[in-house]
Parts: sequence; structure tokens; C-alpha cells
Amino acid sequence: MQQTQYKLTPVGLLIGLAFSLLSGGASAGTLNLSNSPLFLANQVKPNVMVMLDNSGSMKIAMYNPSWGVRTGFNPATVYSGIFDENKSYIYDSSIPVNTGAYKVTIKSDVQGAFVESACTPSAGDNSCWSGQYLNWLTTRRIDASRVVLIGGKLESRAPFNYGSGLSYKLMANNERSDNSFGGKYSASDSYSPIPNNEAVLVISPADSGAVKAAGYDPYAKISSGVGGGFIYSDAGTKIGEFGQVTTDENWATVNLQNIYTNPVVIAKPPTISGSDPSVVRIKSVVNTSFQVQIQEYKYLDGGHADENITYIVIESGSHTLDGGVKLIADTLVTNSTNVTGNCGSSQTGHADVNFSSAFPSTPVVVSSVMTKNGADPVNSRAWNINANGFDIAMQEEEDEGAHDVTETLGYIAIEAGVVDDTSNRFILEAGTQNNVDENTDTINFTTTFSSAPVFVGALQSMNDGDTAVLRLDSINTSSAQLHVQEEKSCDNEVNHSNEQVGYLALQGASLNLNIALAVGDEPTGLLQDVNS
Repeated sequence: MQQTQYKLTPVGLLIGLAFSLLSGGASAGTLNLSNSPLFLANQVKPNVMVMLDNSGSMKIAMYNPSWGVRTGFNPATVYSGIFDENKSYIYDSSIPVNTGAYKVTIKSDVQGAFVESACTPSAGDNSCWSGQYLNWLTTRRIDASRVVLIGGKLESRAPFNYGSGLSYKLMANNERSDNSFGGKYSASDSYSPIPNNEAVLVISPADSGAVKAAGYDPYAKISSGVGGGFIYSDAGTKIGEFGQVTTDENWATVNLQNIYTNPVVIAKPPTISGSDPSVVRIKSVVNTSFQVQIQEYKYLDGGHADENITYIVIESGSHTLDGGVKLIADTLVTNSTNVTGNCGSSQTGHADVNFSSAFPSTPVVVSSVMTKNGADPVNSRAWNINANGFDIAMQEEEDEGAHDVTETLGYIAIEAGVVDDTSNRFILEAGTQNNVDENTDTINFTTTFSSAPVFVGALQSMNDGDTAVLRLDSINTSSAQLHVQEEKSCDNEVNHSNEQVGYLALQGASLNLNIALAVGDEPTGLLQDVNS
């Protein structure tokens, strides 16, 4: 049985009932106070004044109240607010603003509102919202109070043409000192386009109270878009995802937000919190998860500090992204090893990879070892990349040489350039950087990200055959700092020739949606039901 979570808190709603007798004017009457109690008198109707508190306690979230990022959404609970908990919605960015409802200049770029839809929210859908989830996520106490009393805050009580059959617009609170709060849910993708466990904020542009010379934004917002996200084809099909996990020498499980048939997993480079030479190892890749760890080379003690490891997962196959950008993800099984600086004999093996179809130009290639069939630390390196394919092999530490068992290697090849898919809210920049060695080098992005992107990168040349991996020193919105790290199993010399690095910088594009709902009929509440 569903439980309804809806209450107007004492601190939140003050309804003052002031019964004042009209003592003057043409409609005034004389009361004989000695004959009957006031509440039984019917000669003069009382005035009723409703006072709605708008102090700070009314600005907090109605459900699981907190000024932080809330959890606790329960699908079995009914959450009331400006949305109907039994309906679904999509966001229509073309819904206009009724500028005539305001006595100030309105910003020109703030159109958009939710509208009712026959869609059904489900995992992987990037447009459908549950009204139940929207109410839990966005409702403040003052919003809930307004809904009960007057049907909610309207842009105007006068009808306005917001679109076919849409005449009124409900709005969430947007006032000075609103502050912000957040919310996240482990299965949010099943109720909204928000990826599972991604925190989103409810913010008010009017919060600071400052005068906006460029115009007033009347709408509170749902805001998100940092960290990981999904990757979509040009047809709007979800084909992959990206993110970051933190771990040390222990295995960490990454639970994927999508279900894949043949996932290709790339996880590198690690950060440099621990300076000991290390590789990222992947195992147990299945359609819903994989595991990852930091593995130091055998000559070291094995213990390692926590590192941030970025990853990208793509469904195996050939894909076309927004703008016609080509991407191929695939795997191969090999034990080929290539190390020219080892203590014993050099290993010069490699596997040939031929693309299923040629690229129009030399692509960016990133690769990872996706299994741990052998216990020794091992890393993959690709080189001789061209439009038709490339060479690939594994590298163990120099004191070991060959890798004796086969492993599954995964690779992603993509055209260089930028994909800015505004419909599906992700940005991808693919590129290369030459002349990267053991010293810190900087990659300057051609895209300015709103926050530090997820950075996946790998060596894609073999100018120096010494065992080496890429390490990420730091990253910000405009650049990444990294270097090539050799290991010291044979000697202490760690100088490395210049290599080419291929990289993907990814970000879930900013979500900035007006908390507003366009409807056909004028919403009403308890006060409209009071007889005059």
C-alpha cells in the first residue's frame, strides 16, 4: 500500500484566522452580543486572512529535508508538489515566458517548461520524467503549501498561450535567500534522464537578491552535469558511458548504469597519488559491471595509495556519433608482448588490428587489458595507427619479458574532433598530443568544459620500447597534465623518448531546466473552494 508523505509543518504554515466585525459602511450590521456566541452569528460575514510564512524554514526541501544532497526517494511513497505524481512529463525548451506577467525585464534565454506526456520513464530513456520523482527532487515546503492553498504559484492568473491547449504555468519558488539543495537516487535513470547516483541541485537564480542588469530569471532550476555520463549514437541510442572510480591495490567494482551485450572497457590513466610505477588492471567484465585495481610491478611491495581511475565503456561495434563522427569499439585475444629494454632478450611480438571499415583519417586509439588471466602486471600499447588499423601488444616489467598467457584486450578508435551532443547532454573531445615524455606535459583542450572532464588516455606510439604507462598529474576545465612513467625492475634509468598520446575528454553536458509546468486548466486549491 502506498503511503502519502505530505504534511504542512507548524513552522512552515501559519494560517491566521482574523475574524473582524464590520462596524462601518453600508453593509455593516448591529450585533447583539448578549444573545448568541460570535461563532453562531450570521448577520455579518467575517474576513478571513491567510498568512503564508516565507521564512528560511519554508525554503528547505519538503521531503527528506536537508540543505545538502538528499537521498531517500522511495517509489512506494506518494510525493505531492506542482507535478502530478501519477503522470509523466517531458521538458519542452520552446515553452515561452509570459513577460507581461512581470514588471521587470526578463532574460531572453529562459524559455522552457515541463509538459505532460504519455511517455513511460525507463532506464536508458533520455527525455521522460516521473512526476513522483520530480516532486521529491524539487519541492520546497513553501511550494507544497501553495499547492494546497491555491493550487500552486502561477506565472499569471490570466490565461496565456504557452502552446496548444496550454494556458497556465506553475512555477517553483524563486526568491531571495532560497539557498540550494540536492538529491540523488541509486535508480534515478528509471524515473528520469538523470544517470543513477548522479547528484543534481535545485537552485534559485534570485537567491542572492542582487539586481541583474541583464534581466531577471524568474525560474528555479534543476542543475547537473558534472562527472560521468552516457554516450549516444546520432540516432539517440545509448551506446556507452564514462565515469571515475577511486581504489588502491584492492579490487573495486564498477556497477554500470546501462546493460551491455559485449562491453568494451578502457580504464586509464591512473592519477599519481602514489608514485610507485603501476598499471590499471581490469577483470570480471560482464554486461552490468566490471572490476578494477591498481597493480604495482612485481619488484615493488604491492601496496598502493588510492588513485582516481577514469573509464569509458562502449558497446562493441561500429557507431556514428552526433555530427557523423565515427567510433569503433572491439576486443581481441592475444599473448603478444613487445618490450625492447628488458634485462634478458627483447620481446618484439605484436597483433595486427584491422578495422571493420576504414576511417576517413587516422583515428585516436585508446586500449586496455580487460582480463587478468595472468597474475603479472601488464599494460597494453598501440602504435603504427592509420585509417585501416594498428599494431598492439602487451608490456610486462623489463625483468619479466614475455606474458605467458593470453588476455583480452579492448580498444576504442574514434575520429579526432569534438562531439557536442546537446540533445543527449554529453561532450566528447578526441585528440592527440605529441612529444610526451617522462616530464610533465600539458594537453590544452580545444573545448572549455564547465568542470574538469573525465580524461581517458593512452600511449599510441612505440618510439621507445621500454615498459611504460601514462600517469595523470592533474586536470582542470581547460587542460590535462600528464607524463610517461617507466618502471625500475632492471635499472633506475627512467628517461623516455617522446611519444604520442591519444585521449578522450568527456563530460555530461550541463542540465539547467526550469522548474515550471505548463498546463491547460487553472490550478486551484482550498482557498478557491471557500464560498464567497
